[in-house]
Amino acid sequence: MKKLILLVGLLFATGAFAIDVSVSEGNSFKDDKDRAINEKDTQESRDSRSKSKSYSDSVEKSKRTDYAIVKIEQTDILEGLENLEQLDIENYKAGVTRDLGFFGQCSIISNPRLPADFGITAEFDYGIDTNMATLIDNYGKASASIREIISPKEEKELREYMNCLLKYGVIGAQSLTNGGFTIDITDPDIKRLNKKGERSLKRKNACRFNKSYDSIQCGSVKVNLDYEPMLFDNQISYYSSERYLGLSGTETYTISDAEAKREENSQSTERSTSLSNAKDASKLYKVSSSQSSDTKTEISARNFFQKLFK
Repeated sequence: MKKLILLVGLLFATGAFAIDVSVSEGNSFKDDKDRAINEKDTQESRDSRSKSKSYSDSVEKSKRTDYAIVKIEQTDILEGLENLEQLDIENYKAGVTRDLGFFGQCSIISNPRLPADFGITAEFDYGIDTNMATLIDNYGKASASIREIISPKEEKELREYMNCLLKYGVIGAQSLTNGGFTIDITDPDIKRLNKKGERSLKRKNACRFNKSYDSIQCGSVKVNLDYEPMLFDNQISYYSSERYLGLSGTETYTISDAEAKREENSQSTERSTSLSNAKDASKLYKVSSSQSSDTKTEISARNFFQKLFK
């Protein structure tokens, strides 16, 4: 509007009234909108099936051989007693000791006594007395007194030998209890049996043959004079090659030789099927909108002045 007033003013100033002046002014507005909508629906179904089958066949073969080694613990005990016997003998011969020592005198392992060592024999310097041999055999079977054959001195030696067997049995029992050879007697039960055997030997019971010339009984004590001597008291084995005061022991070692072989055959099959069905449904929508407006103003100077100066 300021431009229009300025223009009119110029016209008045110039005096040019014959010119038609017009002014046109307008505004235009337009708004277009497009919107797209896509809808999709998917449906799928699947069916899967599998079937497997396996087969296994195995064969196992094994072979095992066991070797058992049995060690008799009495062997270690007998070896220990024999070493003590030899030590006493060597010390006596070397002059280290004045007497032969207990184990050297007994010598049950290294030199076991036989009936002839106590005078029960028919052997003489000139040979064998057959009459004496028959007499000894008959006395033995009749369980006669040994005094019919031997002297009191020889009977005393026999009792001392029986005492040696008793002590060896006590040592053997203690060694079995300890698990190793020893001459230190500490077990109370073994000490008790030792005392019992000593009392039986000290009794002045007459010694008699027991159905044989090499088996002699003195009260409750019986001795078998053999390469493997035995001593019993009230039927308890005090000494033998297998038992000491009724005890015995063995150790068993097992050596195994094993061989194993395994053969295996296996087969496996598997079958599977899969079915699927899928459906898609799509929809597309498009929405458009448009807005517009125009505004126009036109002013003519001629008409204006005509009306003004009429």
